[in-house]
Amino acid sequence: MESFLKKVERRAFVIARMGTRNEEEALDIVQDAMFTLAQKYSARPLEELNPLFYTILQSKINDWHRKQKVRNRWRVFFGFGDNDASAEDTVPQEQFLEPDAYLQEEEINESVLEAIRQLPLRQQQAVILRA
Repeated sequence: MESFLKKVERRAFVIARMGTRNEEEALDIVQDAMFTLAQKYSARPLEELNPLFYTILQSKINDWHRKQKVRNRWRVFFGFGDNDASAEDTVPQEQFLEPDAYLQEEEINESVLEAIRQLPLRQQQAVILRA
């Protein structure tokens, strides 16, 4: 296991650094992927370790991106973003539509529902399940 990890550490670091654009985060991700491989798959044959390791590494990179996305949302919301815009400027207001947009949306919804009601039952079900 140790020789395998030494063999893949440099390539894994390059992959993680390209995926995160941050050296410290890349080191953490590679270390976490190596730890997971050693902890859960150390009994596997040597020829299975390579695809397992790179799958784990990609999963860790994807997890990092998901976490960053959530963190960035909160930073923008509370005004800790990198730019000087306030949270109200960067977060779109979606709760209430303008009155004319609301009326137009209601009319469209009603006409779509009326068109669906005119369809046979099986087609109604198909449209509703598809939507």
